[in-house]
Amino acid sequence: KFIKKIRILSQRVNAVEEELNVLKMTNKAKLVLMSKGLSEDESHKFIQKKAMELRTTKKNLVSLIIENKIDIY
Repeated sequence: KFIKKIRILSQRVNAVEEELNVLKMTNKAKLVLMSKGLSEDESHKFIQKKAMELRTTKKNLVSLIIENKIDIY
């Protein structure tokens, strides 16, 4: 009985940790974009739009931005 609850809670913890990791990476990517002249709002919109255009996950896209593998223009 408790093993099942522990497993469920463990999965929730892992999901929240993953969300936090993506959020941290997104903020880092925004800083990269802001250093290239975009505002925070423009950076956020750029990340959302580009992820949809490339049909990739936000996590993959921000990783590419951090590694300077995506040109913003």
